[in-house]
Amino acid sequence: MSQSCSIQTCKCTSRVLCQCCNQLFCRNHFMEHDDELNLKLNPLIDQINILTDRLNTFDINKLRNDSLKKLNKWRDDCHRIIEDYYEQKCEELNKFTYKILDRQREEIDKIRFQINELLDKQEITYDDINSLTLSIDRLKQNLNEIDQLSINVNISPYKINKELISFNQSYLQEFNLLSILSSYSTMTRLNKSSIALVSNDQNLLIHQNSNLCLIDDELTIIKQKEWIYDSIIHMCWSSILNSFIIITAIDIFLVYEDLTLIQRIESIEGRLWQSCACSNSSLYLSTGTWDSAIREYSLIPSIKFVKHWKITQDKTQKQRIDNIIYNNKTLALTINNSINQIKSIELRSTETFDRLWSCQLNIDYNETVIRCCLLSHNQWLVFDWKTCKILHITQDGKVKESYTYKTEPLYVNFFRSNILVISTNKDINFHKL
Repeated sequence: MSQSCSIQTCKCTSRVLCQCCNQLFCRNHFMEHDDELNLKLNPLIDQINILTDRLNTFDINKLRNDSLKKLNKWRDDCHRIIEDYYEQKCEELNKFTYKILDRQREEIDKIRFQINELLDKQEITYDDINSLTLSIDRLKQNLNEIDQLSINVNISPYKINKELISFNQSYLQEFNLLSILSSYSTMTRLNKSSIALVSNDQNLLIHQNSNLCLIDDELTIIKQKEWIYDSIIHMCWSSILNSFIIITAIDIFLVYEDLTLIQRIESIEGRLWQSCACSNSSLYLSTGTWDSAIREYSLIPSIKFVKHWKITQDKTQKQRIDNIIYNNKTLALTINNSINQIKSIELRSTETFDRLWSCQLNIDYNETVIRCCLLSHNQWLVFDWKTCKILHITQDGKVKESYTYKTEPLYVNFFRSNILVISTNKDINFHKL
């Protein structure tokens, strides 16, 4: 039995079944239906053309720049490590060579001393002459052997683990404060321990029971050295010096990466220091007074004062810079304003010290310290001691979210890019992000 066309106004008998929508059409309406489907492709073609144009205009340099900087830094660090190792082995080779020659010098000195002693006594015998002759002949033989000597260098080929560097994707919206609800590991802070901590690309540096301790990514203490100086206020890492910088209330110290040397930086005069940060060429120090300022010092070729910045010229204001972090030609400052009873974080240019943005923190005011750390994509985490608040700040200076930590977050640092380390009164907590 024949059926009517699916178009309600059409009285014609259907001729075709559309396999796409399972409807019956007369000949004319099927053609219209087919044209209608074809027309719906046009907007999709337009969209795919727009997306193609957008993909073609992506700046690949912008996409890879941060990662390329890290790769270049890794390469430079590896070159430096190899150069340092090479210099060390050159020194060892020199010592090894001089040791061979020094033995013969000692023998020459010994023979010369015997001859002079005999000359002084004027009691030379044939036995003395024979003994000296034998010694000199033996010395000649030794020197002849040295003349034919070659020093073998046993060098193992340097092998790089192909899994040493890998790539993955991360997105701006990935970080969530809920990821720090619980810690995956905890280290008890012992007595006589500073709350300060800092990391480089390899290790975390903490102060534990009067010792500086280096911790690897397995959270194992791999090296420690006694700290005999004043209480540690703050720490940062200098890649150009390949050293940690530690500040006490008055003095600044340079600590080698492997803790083999700790030395006071004599070129920086004593002040009431509060915080420190390093760029590739400069050291930035803030004072812990209510009229805080930042002093910049060059790092190479020597540590010298460069300039002095005040965060405000208003002498009626009482503002303290609690924390400074360097990132890509900018400084993030956490500021405590006791007159206005406001805590804030602001971003300033290291070239002009102009304020790029400022964010007032919506937390109950107190005069305790606020600290911050850098997230990926130029975002920030701010930590308030008294309220236990952690705030996630976007790259344009807006509060994205906040969270109340389980105890007072006194000090914070990112370790190995995906581990957030939070120092509290009793513990050091490790959170994987």
